[in-house]
Amino acid sequence: MFGDDLPMDLKELKKIADTLDDNGKRELIYFLQSRTKGMSAPVRAIDEIQEQKHKDGLVCPHCQTHSVVRFGKYAVTTRAGMVKRQRYRCKSCLQTFNDLTNTPLQRTRRPHL
Repeated sequence: MFGDDLPMDLKELKKIADTLDDNGKRELIYFLQSRTKGMSAPVRAIDEIQEQKHKDGLVCPHCQTHSVVRFGKYAVTTRAGMVKRQRYRCKSCLQTFNDLTNTPLQRTRRPHL
């Protein structure tokens, strides 16, 4: 996980962390998590689904053609506010769909969580 190009003090810290028992490692993890809150946003499931589905370009989930165009957006009201979702339409079969079609999160009320 850690490479050889790390500063010397971080290498030493890694060696010390390797010598800790399970409780010490747990404490170190909690300490680091408390110090790094807000540094990087966690990856949301919907973002991961979009990335995986679009890695080869947009594909219609109904007929598997690449002739897909954006077809507006719709908003979902949640406790946290409005979440906008992109809709798509296939030029071949004229079906509409979104990023969650044919996924476990399809038709869920709160997929953004």
